[in-house]
Amino acid sequence: MRSVGWLIDNAMEAVERENARLKNVLNKDFARVQLDSRKLAGFARNDG
Repeated sequence: MRSVGWLIDNAMEAVERENARLKNVLNKDFARVQLDSRKLAGFARNDG
């Protein structure tokens, strides 16, 4: 099962592919750090 952090990292990479100005600018360390997936998901939904 993929983590919320992995999903966010992949979304950031997709944004960078679509917008060259953001290449190597966006944080893509969400899967590497030990973050609670529920809190991270709440943050991504903007309710936490």
